[in-house]
Amino acid sequence: RIEADLVRPRTAAGMMVLTDDGSSGLLLYFRPENRDVMIYDVRDGHWFGPLAAVPYLTFNKDPMSAVKDVTRLALGGYPGAIGLVALVVLAGLAETRLARRWIVSRNRVRTTDINLAGRPPTWPANVAAVLISLGGLGLTLYVASDVLERMPHVQDSVGYLFQAKTFALGRLWVPTPHLQQFFTHEFIIMDSAGRWFSKYPPGWPALLVIGVLAGAPWVVDPVFAALSLFLLYQLGREIYNPTVGLIAAILGLSAPFFIFLSGSMMSHTSGLFFTLLVTWSCWRASRSSRPVAVSLLAGLAFGVLFLIRPYTALLVVIPLIILGLMTVIRSPLDGLRRFGPAVIATLPFILAFLAYNKTFTGDWFYPPQQLWWSFDQVGFGHGPWGYTPIDALNNTSRNLSELLEHGFGWPFFLTLSLPMLPFLTGRTRTWDWYFLLGVVGIIGGYALWWADGIMYGPRFYYEGFGFLLLLTARGVETATELAGAAFSRRRQSQTNLVLAPALVVAAVVGLISYNVNYYLPGQWNLYHGYNYVSHKKIDAVTAAGVHNALVFANVGLPYEWWEYGEVFSANDPLLQGDVVYARDLGDAVDRKLLADFPGRSVYRLVGTDLQPLDLTGAAEMGKGTGAQQ
Repeated sequence: RIEADLVRPRTAAGMMVLTDDGSSGLLLYFRPENRDVMIYDVRDGHWFGPLAAVPYLTFNKDPMSAVKDVTRLALGGYPGAIGLVALVVLAGLAETRLARRWIVSRNRVRTTDINLAGRPPTWPANVAAVLISLGGLGLTLYVASDVLERMPHVQDSVGYLFQAKTFALGRLWVPTPHLQQFFTHEFIIMDSAGRWFSKYPPGWPALLVIGVLAGAPWVVDPVFAALSLFLLYQLGREIYNPTVGLIAAILGLSAPFFIFLSGSMMSHTSGLFFTLLVTWSCWRASRSSRPVAVSLLAGLAFGVLFLIRPYTALLVVIPLIILGLMTVIRSPLDGLRRFGPAVIATLPFILAFLAYNKTFTGDWFYPPQQLWWSFDQVGFGHGPWGYTPIDALNNTSRNLSELLEHGFGWPFFLTLSLPMLPFLTGRTRTWDWYFLLGVVGIIGGYALWWADGIMYGPRFYYEGFGFLLLLTARGVETATELAGAAFSRRRQSQTNLVLAPALVVAAVVGLISYNVNYYLPGQWNLYHGYNYVSHKKIDAVTAAGVHNALVFANVGLPYEWWEYGEVFSANDPLLQGDVVYARDLGDAVDRKLLADFPGRSVYRLVGTDLQPLDLTGAAEMGKGTGAQQ
């Protein structure tokens, strides 16, 4: 019996019990954030398994510990914010005294005001925003192409791509293969009606069709990333000023969370774009003298977002619903004129979502997602092991921890310092509260979802990340305003504070430099072969020059979805492509599939080793019916 105390554990920990020579033994591996323990076999310095795992519910925090953990993470930026305010104030005080002394003695002080709250001419800011967006396009294209190798790295994105290929054929589903066991993949359903389709909502696969038809589905997310950066600028420019918009876009361009998720084939990047689009449209509708067009655009954007990520859509529009209701309450006719068209434009998309459910499940309100896992829904009591408020706090803690570390790549205790400044200093504006509500709404909403969703960072928070970027830019602006406001009565009219705003600029540049020089380099290495997925197997088949082939791929252990998943995504949904990849179930079973693919050469793929395979002449081989139809 061995006992150990882990004080506020976050990273994985373990104990090894070794043989006398120290080369083999057992590893007890504890992951606090996942709340699980596994036992692995260790042989000659390598670990294999897991051999066994401890049930999930064994590890529960007491309620007060869970609350304190979330509170500590959420308010962790508070000391940094106070320190930044103190730094700016002290710098302003020192500079004011120095400037006054120079004025008295020499009467010739002239300095340049670099307060970031000023409004530069619009056209240079617009040009800069376009350049930032193009930089974002190039950077995320590099991630998608060279780092993530133009392929899905998560089961979800494998399912999205499969459905996009199906839509590109002009179908909602394709027939299930004759021998289904050779082509099963997680989150892709083969139902009793003979239909083969992804469990996910149709919005993102429908957008991904554009890339499928162009032969480059990996390009679609980077395009939405670039458009999102420009929308960030537009929101900041119109609601605050051009500098705030530019700062928000620059922060987004440098954020690891934004860079790597935007290079994937996940749905979140398009979700962020439509979140920002509906927000910008509602802002315009609330102020325009001719609001109908932008109101219709808001409804269109929300409708598409609802088809992409329905639950997320409901969370991120909470502040916009409040904006609309307040407008209607103040002036019913004017409010309806501004936001009524948005509601009308949304209805066809909601009906399409319900019809999609009805088509696949027979129930308007039962989504295909629950055909795979019936427990895959929001609320307590769901999930594979049940879901409690303590679980909700643990999920929130883990996601917040990821956000603080991975959001900007800054020291985690400074990530939320800048967004706090407008609220701590009493300089909030109306839309600061709306953006804060958007961030809190998505954090609180996903506390009710049983899965933590960690992949490329806290991906469930991604659609709210744009709001956090804008609040961080507002924090930079607020910091540069503080010195001028605090010492306006003391300053001589001939001077403008320079040192305090320059310190703020230097601090932000320093944080971005920290990310670029210290945090990001490790991330590039991490995402090569991310989630155990690489292009090596497909490259091996391509290099061999095989055509009109059936390739049986190793499936690995039951939990190693990637062994077959990384080649499954290369299949045509009708299984009529030049190379078809099937699950390798052993010679005795594999030969049954040959009749479904007559005339094809047959290979076995073990790792990256492609071997010709001769399974002909088996008496039990029968006539196939489904794969070539």
